[in-house]
Amino acid sequence: MTTFLVDKPQLTAFLTQSEYKTFQRKVEALKSKGFELDFDVFQPNKRKVKVVLNQQYDFDELDRLSGTVV
Repeated sequence: MTTFLVDKPQLTAFLTQSEYKTFQRKVEALKSKGFELDFDVFQPNKRKVKVVLNQQYDFDELDRLSGTVV
C-alpha cells in the first residue's frame, strides 16, 4: 500500500518494492519521450522505498505519457 505525504510543492511517497519497480519502468518510459521527472529516492533496497517528487505534476498526464507500462 502506497503512503503519500504532501508538502507543497513536494510529494513524498513510500512505495513497496513492487510499486518502486513499476515507478522505475514509468520513469524510463517518460525519459524515452523526452520528459524528465525531478525526484529523489531514499533507501531503494528497503521494503518501503521513499520517493520524493520535487515538483508538482499532472499525474493523469504522466500516466497518459507513460502508456501501458505496468
